[in-house]
Amino acid sequence: MFKGDLDLSKIGEDEPVFLLRAQDLIAPHVVHGWVVAAEIAKVAEAKVEDAKKCSDAMLEWQGMHPYKVKRPD
Repeated sequence: MFKGDLDLSKIGEDEPVFLLRAQDLIAPHVVHGWVVAAEIAKVAEAKVEDAKKCSDAMLEWQGMHPYKVKRPD
């Protein structure tokens, strides 16, 4: 998912949410882990592909902005 694609309307007021940013050193690896789990769980292929694209985009962003990549605060 990309920033422009965020639709928070489906999230309940009391529902916990965990947001990952590309600047987070481990974020693309966490998203990739989700991809692996989603494939095992037979999540819709389009959803899995979106997550793969997001992980790849995060890695690309990190490569282009290495000075901004850091451990989570």
